[in-house]
Amino acid sequence: MRATSRKVVLFSFVIALLASPALWRLSMPGASSDITAHFDLASIYMGQGQWFSYSIYYPAIYILTLGGNGDLAQISSFALLTIFTAIKAGTALYFAMKWVSVDRLAQIIAIVYVFAMPIVNPFQPDDVYLGQFSANVWHNSTTIMASIFVLPAFWFGLRVLERGDRRSSLLFMVFFLGLVASKPSFALALGPALALVAVWNVIKNRDDEGVKSLLALCASGVPAVLLLIVEYIVVFQSDTVFPQTNVSFAPFEVWSLFSTNIPLSALLSLAGPFAVIWAMGIGGFLKDRFLSIATLILLVAIMQFIFVAAASPTGEVLYDGNWTWAVIPAMGLVFFRGTALVVSNLSCSELAPAEKIPWLIAGGLIFLHVMAGFYYVFSVGVDGFRTFA
Repeated sequence: MRATSRKVVLFSFVIALLASPALWRLSMPGASSDITAHFDLASIYMGQGQWFSYSIYYPAIYILTLGGNGDLAQISSFALLTIFTAIKAGTALYFAMKWVSVDRLAQIIAIVYVFAMPIVNPFQPDDVYLGQFSANVWHNSTTIMASIFVLPAFWFGLRVLERGDRRSSLLFMVFFLGLVASKPSFALALGPALALVAVWNVIKNRDDEGVKSLLALCASGVPAVLLLIVEYIVVFQSDTVFPQTNVSFAPFEVWSLFSTNIPLSALLSLAGPFAVIWAMGIGGFLKDRFLSIATLILLVAIMQFIFVAAASPTGEVLYDGNWTWAVIPAMGLVFFRGTALVVSNLSCSELAPAEKIPWLIAGGLIFLHVMAGFYYVFSVGVDGFRTFA
């Protein structure tokens, strides 16, 4: 156990080291980044006495900068986000090692989880992030903070669906609450998708175990739902702390703001996951609970991205795309399981060489997603390379 812990810690340190230059550049004063904007917002909110809004990141960065000291903004933001990145990497490796016994393969899964982004469009190489569905983001503090809860919340959510035991329910409750407290976007996709699966299990199996799991899932979600209600009141019922916004039904309007070619955008984003599903076959895909439910969550998130938008009181769709953020962690889950399947099948001695061809293609596309992620991380904030605008 100690050896495993050392491996996780060392891996986390190496990944944080690789990501740190991008986080440092994006934390610089004047950078085109939400990191600097979130520090400014934290100072404003705390100055108004609003210590809780919709993310605990704001009071955290305010306290870390000793009360909003601008001279400490860059180093504090950088330190906090680097720590979150290390935790995300370590968590990914920890869960990956539960699936594969070879450390090298587990590390590949975790690396993909931390760095995968849409495949680079050679005609618009600085649009790796904007307009696509990305599995990672580096310029948004609250999303980076929430990322440390994504994989554990999903993992233990599946355990609740399977067994409904107290330990899994308690852990799901803690990590689901952490998601909502950090940034509620992904919880609004994760919760409904898991509830839908739980209800389907009850209808399909008609047994006490399904009912037990459904009740356990609902009970463990209560604290997070109550927190969501508080966040809604603070964000949408306050005219002094937050500018007034409305929820608008606006099919494809936000996506059109970000992308000039929606079909290409979808292809560059989803090529790797689509290839994994193709390699598995529909039957194999439906039998894999992790990937099929992760894909369901992604579909819920994409539907939010496509159809829901934040709008001004006059009805104008806002550019900030507040209903797009759930896609990022959902994509991460799909890449996490998809990569695990790829490395497991390619390393399987029982598969004939011809049977590995689909998995080689899927692995090659996932490799392109990871290379795009490294390209973005090493380029963003350098010589005018676009962050998001």
